[in-house]
Amino acid sequence: MELLDMDNTFGALYIGTVVGAILFGICTVQVFIYLQAHKGSGLTFYKLAVCWLWFFNALHVYAVNHTMYYYLITNYGNPLSLGKMVWSFKALIIIDALNVYSVHL
Repeated sequence: MELLDMDNTFGALYIGTVVGAILFGICTVQVFIYLQAHKGSGLTFYKLAVCWLWFFNALHVYAVNHTMYYYLITNYGNPLSLGKMVWSFKALIIIDALNVYSVHL
């Protein structure tokens, strides 16, 4: 039996995961700079909002990386695993919905 050619699909997902991790790093630096610049102003709504959104961004990066690890490393060469949705992929739906809802408040 011939193996499925998944280069186009998993290659794009992997590149997207790497780019997302890089952007998360940039976001983390921006959050740090923001919190350092507004150190003396006490706990404000904006600081809480920034930390809340950063937290959901961190959860998103974790879930995406776990999903990619599950499909690309743990189940490498196992096409039957594509029929199973891993828990972290299901969690992405909830994480992203909460993130979008938080931004629109």
